[in-house]
Parts: sequence; C-alpha cells; structure tokens
Amino acid sequence: EYLAYHLDKKIRIPDTKYSPEVELSKLIPMLKTLSVPLELGIFDQNESRYLCPSYPQKFIIPCRIIQHREEVEKIASFRSRGRLPVVRWIHRITGAVICRSSQPLSGLVQRRCKEDEDLISEYALCALKKHLLIVDARPAIAALGNALMGKGVENVKKYRNASLQYHNIENIHAVRKSYFKLTSEISRAKLVDAPNAFTHLKNAAGSWQKHIQKLLVATCKVSRAVAVDGMSVLVRCSDGFDRTPQIISLSKLILDSQYRTLMGFCGLVEAEWIEFGHKFLDRVGLKSSSEFSPIFLQFLDAVQNVVRTKPDCFEFNEELLLFLANAVYSGMFNRFRHNDSRGLRESQEQDTTSVWYYVSANAAHFLNKNFKQTEIFDFSKAPETCFWNRYFLRDYPEQLRVMSQIG
Repeated sequence: EYLAYHLDKKIRIPDTKYSPEVELSKLIPMLKTLSVPLELGIFDQNESRYLCPSYPQKFIIPCRIIQHREEVEKIASFRSRGRLPVVRWIHRITGAVICRSSQPLSGLVQRRCKEDEDLISEYALCALKKHLLIVDARPAIAALGNALMGKGVENVKKYRNASLQYHNIENIHAVRKSYFKLTSEISRAKLVDAPNAFTHLKNAAGSWQKHIQKLLVATCKVSRAVAVDGMSVLVRCSDGFDRTPQIISLSKLILDSQYRTLMGFCGLVEAEWIEFGHKFLDRVGLKSSSEFSPIFLQFLDAVQNVVRTKPDCFEFNEELLLFLANAVYSGMFNRFRHNDSRGLRESQEQDTTSVWYYVSANAAHFLNKNFKQTEIFDFSKAPETCFWNRYFLRDYPEQLRVMSQIG
C-alpha cells in the first residue's frame, strides 16, 4: 500500500540534487564569521571517477590541497578505495567539521602518509578545541583484522591533535544474520499457538535493536563532540559504504534542523547515500545475495527511533520512513538500483518515476501537521530503542497487537 500513491503530472520533481556549490555557499559565511583558519573549495576533477570511483564528481576539501592535485592523489591512494577525508558539515558556533572517509592503508607496519596527516590536522585546527576525533564505527578486533590485510587504522601518535575511538558496530554480515533471524521468528510467530513463539520473537527483536542502539550511541558521541566539546570529527568504518553514511546522516539530522524538514531529509539521503556511494545494488540483493544487508532499512529504523522522541521537531512523519523502507526493495526506483552515482548516471534507464517525485506528489501524506522548526535537539544520551512494529509486523495484525502489548 505504501507504493500505491497518486501521481500528478503537474507536480514538479523537487530539487533534492546534491550540490557542493550550494553546500559551500552555506559553509563559507560561517567560516568567515568564526574566523576559522580553513578555506574550503570544490575539487571538481573526479568527473571520470579516476580518483575515487564511488565518490561524486565534485566534493568539498581545503583549497590548499585543491591547488596541488598530486597531494590529493597521494591522500586518495592512502585510503581504501580512494575515499579520502572530505567535509560534510560544519558547526556554525564551534567551527568543528564533520568529515567522512574510509580506513587508511596503514597495515601492521603502520605505513604513513604525510599529506593525509596534514589534512587531518587542518580539519582539527579549525575547531574550537583544535582537536579531531576519529570515530571508527568498527569493533577494535575488526580493525586489527583489516590491518592484517594491509588496511587498518590511523596511528594517532603521528596524527597531530587527533584521537581515535571505536564504536563496536557490527558489519553487514552480522546485520544480515540478525535480520534473517528476526524475519524468521516473525513468520514462526504467525502460528500464534507455537510454543514460546512470542518469546523467541521478542528476543530476536531485542538483538536487532542492539544494532540500532549502537548506531544511536555513536551518533550522540559525534553530535556532542562537534556541538559541545568543539572538536572536529572524522567518521569512517572500513570502506565507508555502510556504517559511515548511517552515522553521518543521523548526526546531521540531530544537529541541523534543515534535515528535519521533508525535502531536507530527502536531500540528506540523496547526498550521503546515493552520491557518496552506498552500494544499494548489492545491499538490496539485486545483484548478489552474498552482499545483501538491510543497512538502509537499519538507518530508517534508527531515524524512527529519533523521531519518536520528539516528533514535532520533524516536518516529516513515520509514513515517509515506511514508504522509503518499502520503496528501496520495490525495484521501482532507479536511484536505489546502483552502487554509486556513476552507475546511476551511466544507466540507460530514465528515472521517470523518481522516488523524490513520489514524495513531492504525496507530500500531504508525509507531513507532520504539528511540526515546529527548532534548532534545539537533545543529544545528551542516545534514546532507548523501540521495535518498529509498523514496519516489521505490517502483514501480521495479531502479532502486531501482541508485540505492542509486550513492548
């Protein structure tokens, strides 16, 4: 039912296009007001994706290295899949930046890249505290395993004004396993007289929610570091395809009210997930079941938990999240059928049924009538998670009733 929306040919497709020029036009005045020693510009030489195949054609980095292309190339070659640290947001009071990247190719021998170290230091010095926190979404043991393969972590002893923190968020395989366990128990609970059916279902739901809770804890850490502690933050995992966009998007949602509007949220998904290369083709399972993992669904689940705490701070409602959760697996929308924006642009298929067109055409269905725009949002601690009954039990009314009663 969530895909059976009315389409009006008179509705104009909303402008949710990722635009580094627009982003930069908002960032520069803040930098000048704060007298931040960081001059940003647009690197526009990734059109052929020679530098980083999964990054957009243009992205924001310091002007100093834009003028030295060989320096940008060295940094990209030191990061997994060329995903160098780029600016995604700046706090208008502390001057702290939120950046994203992939892991460094340091290995067990702890290889170094002076250009990468200088870039991280530059991001650190623009913040009020003159420090940068590297948020590694992975468990420490996973980082060690990557180091054995020539990848790994930054040696913070060599990175000036930087520290590193692990957040123990599991990889795509653990998320897939948890999801399959949950959906299996949901199907089993359909037989309401099955022994201990609802106990098993509740346990599986609790396991799934632990993944969500870890995401929210990491998000609150990023938000506090930037807004309260005045530190810049670099968010990354292994390749930066999955856990990184989850944390970046959730942090921007909490920190910036523009992303709590209907079109602002759509633009957030467009930028951090589609343009910066979440592997929708693989994760949705359109290409290979071995790469399937409901990472975007997990993000939407985390969002509904955030929205639930203060619903009137959001212009959009739960219906939008339910729509997107179904749309991504429907195969109807070209934007959710590629691993990066290059694949989207090279596709011969016309995106005539843009997912954002659907949202715009049915905006009234997705709007919260009690919305009150405010900059203030509590991120002192992560909210307790609540099982997303309306999504997971949408086809099981009896199970929905029972789970709603037992929480």
